[in-house]
Amino acid sequence: MNQKITTLLIAGLLFSGAASAASQASSASMRLSNLNLSVFDLTPDDGVTSAFTVKEMTTEIEASLYDGRQSWSDDQYPTGAASVNIAKYGSSSQTAWAGQFGGFDLNSSSATNSMTAGSWVSQRLTLTLAPQSGLVLDGWLSMTGHKATPSSNWLQSVYLNLTPQGSTGASEYRFEKRLVSTTFGPNDLDSNEQITMSYVNTSDVARDVSFQLYTQTSIRTVGLVPEPSTYAMLGAGLLALGLHARRRRTS
Repeated sequence: MNQKITTLLIAGLLFSGAASAASQASSASMRLSNLNLSVFDLTPDDGVTSAFTVKEMTTEIEASLYDGRQSWSDDQYPTGAASVNIAKYGSSSQTAWAGQFGGFDLNSSSATNSMTAGSWVSQRLTLTLAPQSGLVLDGWLSMTGHKATPSSNWLQSVYLNLTPQGSTGASEYRFEKRLVSTTFGPNDLDSNEQITMSYVNTSDVARDVSFQLYTQTSIRTVGLVPEPSTYAMLGAGLLALGLHARRRRTS
């Protein structure tokens, strides 16, 4: 067995191990899509047009991996469509933004024991709403998850707050959803629901309205056992390498 064959064999073993890990990976994903803002006129006969203007929007997106000893992360503060990606040892994390308010895809995959994969989004939008106008926000939220083992766990959360100008304390306009897996719970998650939120400016002056959006997915694999085929491939590879070393010694 020459050096080239030995190299190919080792590469094959690594590939088979990676493929096995990928097939057993735990995963979590979230999509916030078709998030639209629209206005309606409370007094259509007053001659004042109902509308809003965007004053400011800031966005932070992040993806990270942590194996219990070392962490890897990538975060950005984009002003347009962007994505961040991290991949290590068969695990990966990705956050993609389409460039408008909302419009996010978060995907996390954990393929090895104790690897935590996470994706985050933090966004703030401030707009000015015309007097005697109503504001409606609607969109769709989708969440999926898969646990490679019962002991693996995921966390998925969305917080969306609407804060009118002059408000103090906790916002009365908010949407919250938080899902946490349990050891004895189902291994798979598939959730879809519509998000709807509304606010009316009944005053005779324009008012600022702020939206705060925070989303997170996190997945951690625990108790993952390699498939029998992986052990078989590893054993065959080690045997072949041992025979190769023995032949070299005898020659």
